[in-house]
Amino acid sequence: EGRRPYLMSDRLIPMPASWDRINE
Repeated sequence: EGRRPYLMSDRLIPMPASWDRINE
């Protein structure tokens, strides 16, 4: 764990854990 899918442009792309905060 650490990387979570991030919805963008109708696509799920892996983002760094640091970017996970942006998703939440």
